[in-house]
Amino acid sequence: WIRSCGGWVHSNIEIREGDKGERAVFIREGVGPIRAGSDLFRIPLNLLLTLERAKRETSLGSQFFKSLNAKSHAQDHTILACWILQERLQGKKSFWHPYISSLPKNPPGLSLLHGALTQDDDAKRRINIDDELRGTLAGKEVKAFAEIIHDDFKSLCSEDEIFKQNINLKDFVWARFMVSSRVFRLDWESMAAVSSSSNEEGA
Repeated sequence: WIRSCGGWVHSNIEIREGDKGERAVFIREGVGPIRAGSDLFRIPLNLLLTLERAKRETSLGSQFFKSLNAKSHAQDHTILACWILQERLQGKKSFWHPYISSLPKNPPGLSLLHGALTQDDDAKRRINIDDELRGTLAGKEVKAFAEIIHDDFKSLCSEDEIFKQNINLKDFVWARFMVSSRVFRLDWESMAAVSSSSNEEGA
């Protein structure tokens, strides 16, 4: 998909699941090391999910964003999250389907937000924010992030009927987590195929 759209990916790398279940970039088995300083991929502008493009093309949640124009700027990550959800709803009809379908469904850390926001029994079993992170900076940051997401979700549901009918809290938490964990800044905030799969931990 990337190559067919004018991008380039080094022939010695591949994207696959690592030991922790996270999709990441690896050197292919049986090939030599990649020389330091080599390009690993080149992503054309048409494959960048930029904030400006999201503002132009996102209809999901648009009523909410319009209501904020006179008062304040909608949160950038919320706009990108709505765009991801809009494209996911289209399934294979979306130009972005290859990228959206490559995003992890249950990445490490997502259960923290589920545990803070929902009554999801599975998430509660994995971690309880109050019991395990009480009094820690991490716990405060997770709860603050969860409150922002929940407030945005409630506002979107009250302002935009299409959003309310098609998106649940779990979907929205996932999309916001995808944006927050993968967005990077050039001269603008954006997301890109391959680069968002790079395993920074092993870089």
